[in-house]
Amino acid sequence: MLQPRFGFWRASRLHAALTHIKNIDAYKLAVKVLIVASIIDACILPILFIKIYYYPSLRAVEIDPHAQALITADPGPATTNLLNKLSQHGFAPNPIMTMSRPQFSVQGRIIAFADDNIQIFEYPDSPAARTEYDAFMQKNTKTYRHAYRENNIIALYIGDKPTIMQALENVFNNK
Repeated sequence: MLQPRFGFWRASRLHAALTHIKNIDAYKLAVKVLIVASIIDACILPILFIKIYYYPSLRAVEIDPHAQALITADPGPATTNLLNKLSQHGFAPNPIMTMSRPQFSVQGRIIAFADDNIQIFEYPDSPAARTEYDAFMQKNTKTYRHAYRENNIIALYIGDKPTIMQALENVFNNK
């Protein structure tokens, strides 16, 4: 009678030992995975930093003295009014160039001020601006958090400088 108990006891100890070894193997595997992931990160991060440094996507457009040649027409009255309002808030806005976006039916302008830039789209009337602004915001609320509309003008600010956001909120009286 003592033999089976002793044998059972030995078997349970052996099972416990094997279970412990399996846990050690799983631990070793987890450590190996973490080491490989760290090596991959160490290889990828410098490439990302180089890409960001050499190919910045959100840097402000630098003011070029020859950039005025890129402007094909004088700004409309609403854009001129907006530039005057921004000047009254202590900024020196400077139209740099015209541009277009597929989401908008009118040509826009890039306006540089406060070491950054905004994009302005002036429409012939307020209902057209409201329609395109509403359609744009339904699709792009998370991407373009700083979009403003007042009357027949739409402004997009892609940056995150609080002084610029505050000035735009003051000028447009809405967000």
